[in-house]
Amino acid sequence: MGTPAGTRWGIELQNRAGARNGWGVDLSGRRDENGSWERALEMSFSLRPGDRWEMSFEPLWSRGTDTRQFVATEGNGRPETFGTRYVFAHVDLSEISGQFRLNYTFTPNLTLETYVEPFAASGRFHGFGEQLAARRRELLVYGTSGTTIAHNPDGTHTVTADGETFDIDNEDFNERSFRTNAVVRWEWRLGSTMYLVWQTNRNSQLPFAPVGPGQLFGGLNARGENVLAIKVSYWTALR
Repeated sequence: MGTPAGTRWGIELQNRAGARNGWGVDLSGRRDENGSWERALEMSFSLRPGDRWEMSFEPLWSRGTDTRQFVATEGNGRPETFGTRYVFAHVDLSEISGQFRLNYTFTPNLTLETYVEPFAASGRFHGFGEQLAARRRELLVYGTSGTTIAHNPDGTHTVTADGETFDIDNEDFNERSFRTNAVVRWEWRLGSTMYLVWQTNRNSQLPFAPVGPGQLFGGLNARGENVLAIKVSYWTALR
């Protein structure tokens, strides 16, 4: 597949690095001659309300379209692509996520660190086609030039091209996840430390829909797993 020419831009603002409380904003985008584009907004905030507390929040939001997303390979292709059909599609993408951290120091030897990451992303595939020739960017879009494409009830697509019929899997997705980590660290003697770790991981797949800020915590209701682990390290001097 040929590589298109494109442009990227970005604007970043932040306060001074040594400040007790910090903030930053990063706005970026890209576009190429195939029509692909992306816009992203990333922010960061950090707070130290006291000597024992440390908090941070880093949200991210992005939307875009990739017009040359590789999907699959099929046989019985044209000689220009060495007998293989390389199938591509347009995919409309949206994503929103956040990273929360909260740390507390009880004593120099006893600390609590927590991490929370909600995430939501979706993608819709359309405009399927196959590469016309090696090192070129053009596609033979299915549904044109004597080819047909039919959308099936289960989300798959049936394509007829050059007398051959094949199916394309349903690649649309709408994912929600919610992950947490909490770690208690206790150094009860010099060089000897115990870690108590609790981890949650929840995931769900939903029918396609663009994601927005309202879906950021959609993974809270998803099914998942909880893991509790203990790690102990003991230091002893070799005599």
